Amino acid sequence: SFKGGRGIIRVRLFFFFVFPPMRPVKPILRFQHDRPKGARKAMDQPKTPLLLAMRIPFYPIRCAYDPRPLLLMDDPALIEGYFAALRREAQANDEDVSDMEVQAMRISGGIAGHVDDEALGSLLRDMHALYAFSPGAEITLKVHPGMISADTMSLCRRGGVTRLSVDYATSDPFESEAIGRFLPPSVMETSRMVIASFPVSLSFDILVGLPGQSETSLVRTLQTVMGYGAAEVVLYPFRLIPGTPFSEKTAPALEKSTSPRKHLPNPEEQQTLHAC
Repeated sequence: SFKGGRGIIRVRLFFFFVFPPMRPVKPILRFQHDRPKGARKAMDQPKTPLLLAMRIPFYPIRCAYDPRPLLLMDDPALIEGYFAALRREAQANDEDVSDMEVQAMRISGGIAGHVDDEALGSLLRDMHALYAFSPGAEITLKVHPGMISADTMSLCRRGGVTRLSVDYATSDPFESEAIGRFLPPSVMETSRMVIASFPVSLSFDILVGLPGQSETSLVRTLQTVMGYGAAEVVLYPFRLIPGTPFSEKTAPALEKSTSPRKHLPNPEEQQTLHAC
């Protein structure tokens, strides 16, 4: 943790799991609780905490460095069908959750906040109808800088979303361009103004080990998100995953460049970044 614009900021370090690039996509709703299957609590006991995780793997464009199976946002029929399947999966849950209470729900897997406002709003309403949420339940939605609209934020408010998980990566335009991000980091300034009037906390995903990244640029990125009011920063190591377009095409081309800003950090530089 470190101190930011809104007090203490939580920092977490995540590690990528390597998924087969061509694994088929299917709706996923995960339930996590500590109650043995089939067991029930007495009426006078507190409800069992329930955690929900929904996977909505839609992206505006193909991500060159992400090995997970993703879907594009260019097919309304596919989006409608996916949300319908996810809703059926929630309704078909065979566990008795009447003595459980949702304490946290995370909606991610892609850029879930920008797929379809109407479909997402309907899904949030259904989840509140199907499950009991605690008064202080934390509901997290994955979003992308530059794509956050007032309509999306109104939907979040009606659906009880309390946190936006921002797929930010870096504040450095050279690092962003090197990995093929489709919008520059500066678009977060516009998103910041849209978010300002809504009562949500912000979590930022940052990539460590990007081409041309230095200790100075990483610190600058952390300072930038602190300025945006980050309540949490999640650090992900950037890795070359075999079979991804970045690993097969982009990385070899970057290594041939004469500019050090386009090279991936060497092992010593990687250690410096992770110790930053």
